[in-house]
Amino acid sequence: MSDQTPPVPDPPSPESDAHPARGRVIRVVTRVVLVVVILSAGAGVFALLVATGESTPRNPPGADARRVVAFELEPSTVRRPWRGYGTAEAIDSADVPARVTATVASIPAEVREGRRVAAGETLVRLDAGDFERALASADSQLDDLRAQLDRLDVERGRLDRQVELETRDVDIMQREVARFERLRDTQSANDKDVDDSTRLLIAAEAQLTRTQESLDALPARRRSLEALIAAQERAVDQARVDLERTTIVSPLDGIVEAVDVEVGEQVAVGQRVARLVGLSSMEVGLALPASARGAVVVGDRAELTSVSDGTAWVGEVGRVNPRDDAETRTVTVYVDVEQPGADERFGTRDGAGLLLPGVFVSGWAVGEERAGCWVVPRRSVREGRVMVVDGLDEQGVGLVRSLPVDVAFTLSSDSVPGLASATGLPDAEWVVVESAEGQLSEGVSVLVTPPTDLRDGSAVQPVSPREANTATAVGVEAEGAGVSAGGGS
Repeated sequence: MSDQTPPVPDPPSPESDAHPARGRVIRVVTRVVLVVVILSAGAGVFALLVATGESTPRNPPGADARRVVAFELEPSTVRRPWRGYGTAEAIDSADVPARVTATVASIPAEVREGRRVAAGETLVRLDAGDFERALASADSQLDDLRAQLDRLDVERGRLDRQVELETRDVDIMQREVARFERLRDTQSANDKDVDDSTRLLIAAEAQLTRTQESLDALPARRRSLEALIAAQERAVDQARVDLERTTIVSPLDGIVEAVDVEVGEQVAVGQRVARLVGLSSMEVGLALPASARGAVVVGDRAELTSVSDGTAWVGEVGRVNPRDDAETRTVTVYVDVEQPGADERFGTRDGAGLLLPGVFVSGWAVGEERAGCWVVPRRSVREGRVMVVDGLDEQGVGLVRSLPVDVAFTLSSDSVPGLASATGLPDAEWVVVESAEGQLSEGVSVLVTPPTDLRDGSAVQPVSPREANTATAVGVEAEGAGVSAGGGS
């Protein structure tokens, strides 16, 4: 090991301790001065920008409130519609039957399904041979009975003359008997002469009696013949009618819906040979809820729409079925639809919108009139509530509040004329609402389409539908000038 001792450093002097402290102070001061200079420069630049920049107007009070589309509630007078379904049928229709049993002889070429026929026009001709012979036979029997009646008149004249002669003969015989009795009293004649003359008188009186009986029987024989003649005349008339019925004619002006027979086919009495329909007067039996009884009455207006193509018609309730359907709980009301000139228009382009038999329709029968109803667009009701704006200030800003409502029934825009023009809303479906708490009143602003993110108590600025449409039309895009996406129309 080395015996050398390490050197001991010299103690620092006071001058060397002062230099580090002075350096730190200088650095701190330098940094502070630099920060002050930078801040001053920034303040100067800001002041310069403010002095040289354009002034921006401040937003007016309420400008930050969300703008939504709303309309003022007004009471309306409406008529409640009741919806149902039914099938159209022709009021003037006929299932034309055969009235006699015969064979189809011919069918005119014009008689086909879809053709128009006039009343009295021939539809089917049946074989008339048997009926012509039956009519001829009935006529012959009638002629024979009439001849017997004529012979009875002749016989009456003969019997009248015979009674006259036999009466005179009886008178003569009575005088003859009296003369023989006087002669017998003078002994100029005997009893045999009196008896002979008496027998002749009795024979003459008997003959007169028989002739008178024949004459008296003539009225009864006449009445019998007249009854036979009347019966035979009816038989002749029936035979003539049966002959006429071999030509089957149309009972009405209309369209041939079906021809059910062919030439050579045997038809029986009552068998349908054709069906005809008139299109000028149609009827639809609408099955409405049973609760509509009493609300929908004869004379009420009804709107019908084809389920297949949407064609619409307007009619009037003509009658109401007195019985409710227990299974479906419906009442049937019959709606009349008048289509003047429909038969002539059928099959042409002008007849494209006609209501035809068999068309299945949905319909609205409009019931009694109600006043003071609150009518809002269907989209304004969400989960059984509507949103209204309360407490509008001078800037038109208010607070949102939701109210529970009950939907009484649905309306179309056509049900309340002037509704769209009064509100500025083009909605097709509207509902009549009732507030259980009675908080709906005239002039309350109702949001057209309540935004899903809007809560009760939120500040909003209601905009009328017309103002919203105008803003959209001119292309306003700024958020402050636009309307809430949830509240647009």
